[in-house]
Amino acid sequence: MNVDFKKKFKGIISVIGASDIDKKTEDLAFEIGRLLA
Repeated sequence: MNVDFKKKFKGIISVIGASDIDKKTEDLAFEIGRLLA
C-alpha cells in the first residue's frame, strides 16, 4: 500500500513500543498492518 504511511506508522509504533505497553502495541500494530495490507 502506501509506503510513506507505513514508514511513519512504524516510527510511531517504535516510539510507543518503548513504553511498558510494548506487547499490546505490537499486537495492535500487527492487526492494523494486516488491515492496511
